[in-house]
Amino acid sequence: DILPDVSLGGPAFFKIITSKAVLKLRAENAEEATDWRDLVRRVLMSYLEMAEEALTLGGNLDGNSQAILKNTVKENGYLLQYLVAIPMEKGLDCQSFICAGCSKQIGFIFVKPKLCSFTGLYYCDNCHQDEESVIPSRLIHNWDLSRYPICCQALKFLAKIQNQPLIDLKLVNETLYDHVEQMRQIYQNREQLKLLGDYLVLCRSDALKEISKRLDHRHYLLECLHKYSVADLRQIADGIFETFLQSLIQFGSHHVYSCDLCTQRGFICQICNKNDIIFPFEFDTTSRCSECKTVFHNSCQANVSFCPRCVRRQKYHQQLQGFLWK
Repeated sequence: DILPDVSLGGPAFFKIITSKAVLKLRAENAEEATDWRDLVRRVLMSYLEMAEEALTLGGNLDGNSQAILKNTVKENGYLLQYLVAIPMEKGLDCQSFICAGCSKQIGFIFVKPKLCSFTGLYYCDNCHQDEESVIPSRLIHNWDLSRYPICCQALKFLAKIQNQPLIDLKLVNETLYDHVEQMRQIYQNREQLKLLGDYLVLCRSDALKEISKRLDHRHYLLECLHKYSVADLRQIADGIFETFLQSLIQFGSHHVYSCDLCTQRGFICQICNKNDIIFPFEFDTTSRCSECKTVFHNSCQANVSFCPRCVRRQKYHQQLQGFLWK
């Protein structure tokens, strides 16, 4: 809270009370102290609003993930905005030559300031020890896979939330799939994995448990296409995320092909009516109707301009309506 504190000597004094410390300040006069208290209160409220909005970034997180996120918001809520927004470096004078971490005076006549590439703020050498990290916002918006020096607070923050799927690429920069071939391939792999997950979830075998072990904390990869964690982005930057996804696809597809229950949920192409069973995750050889989700051979689909199943359903509804009107 931000409160006046006349005990310090007069109405020009006030204090900012947080869970960790009390910051005592002095304005020129009582009127200016009131203005400062209002300004600081508005800034704090904007941070709280931003933090509450950030809780929705993760969508339907499990209970443990929600607890981690809420605790992170309580401690460092303002840092969440920098996950998806590239910070603007405003200069040391905008910080009044004070470290953004500990309020120590910094500057070329005091302590050499160090810029944090995650927050865009300056820190002293105790609060910034030149540790480097991929910057999520730079990867998302600029496809910048480089590592940059960040402050200790940002490093701790990223470590704490690294496994939570807080970044929805569809919301923050869906065009990345169009402009970057690697991301387009990752999206395709995730689409395949999600379709495979639909089979494994309904299977009575232990396949879902096995793939869950391989996923570790990333069960969201079976449920949504656009959610990413900081750990995912780091693996993308290191070039190993695709390999991870492909290993999961290989495991899942091998199970489906060899499982009697899963194969019964496959499709027969309704254009050629051949007896071979086909599946929606076979992107190289099959395609799906966008309306009814029926699966066809790519070669068969290329020869027709309509979906036979949708045509049959439409005729059925027309006949039913005609019967009801009689």
